[in-house]
Amino acid sequence: MSCAELVERVTDYLEEALDPEDMARLNNHLMVCESCENYLAQIKASIRVSGSLPSEGLSKEAEAGLVDIYRKWLAERDNQ
Repeated sequence: MSCAELVERVTDYLEEALDPEDMARLNNHLMVCESCENYLAQIKASIRVSGSLPSEGLSKEAEAGLVDIYRKWLAERDNQ
């Protein structure tokens, strides 16, 4: 498995939604790739931290701004 494929499939990995063969390929890649191991640790930390944020802490304007940034990023990514 390549690093790019791991990045594309990290959500499925964390949700244990990969088939056993892909799960094994991803785990094997993590054993030899320190960069992807660090990436996975960062994703897990982000999930853990964001899950502890109070939902009322984000204004509607801030939420709309973040959604707009995300949509622009998606559009740019899709146009590459």
